[in-house]
Amino acid sequence: MRRLTWVLPIVVLGALVAVAYFVLFSDTELYRKYQRIQPGMSVAEVEEMFGPGEIVARDRVPMINVPVNPEDARAAYERARREGQSPVTATSRDYPTKSVPVVDGDVIRVWESRETLEWIYVAFKDGLVCGTHYRTLNYL
Repeated sequence: MRRLTWVLPIVVLGALVAVAYFVLFSDTELYRKYQRIQPGMSVAEVEEMFGPGEIVARDRVPMINVPVNPEDARAAYERARREGQSPVTATSRDYPTKSVPVVDGDVIRVWESRETLEWIYVAFKDGLVCGTHYRTLNYL
C-alpha cells in the first residue's frame, strides 16, 4: 500500500506532462498547411489549400533586420560624411543592419487565424510563389 501512494502521483504527473507537451508543442493545422507551400506554386494552388487570401500592401508586411554588406555601409558612411550629413552608424552592434520585408514580390497575400494568432505571408512573382513567411504570437 505504501508503494502505491508514491506510484500514483508519479503516473498522474507523467500523464499531465505528456498532455501539456502535446497541447503546447504540437503543430497547428495552419502551420502544417504552411509547410506544404513550395516555390513555384500558383496562386490557385495556394488558395486551394487556404482559401482566398487578402492582398496586403508592402507597408503591412512585417520587417526583419538583416546585416548590410560592410562595403556598402562604408560607402554610405563616406558619402554622408562628404555631403555634410550625420553618418548613420550601428549603435548596438558592431555591424550595420537594415530593415527589409520578410517576403517580397509583385503581390503579397496573407492568411490569418485570429484564434491561434498565426499569419502566413506568401509573395508571388509572375503569379508563382517566390517567398513565404510564417508568424505566430502564440508562444505557448
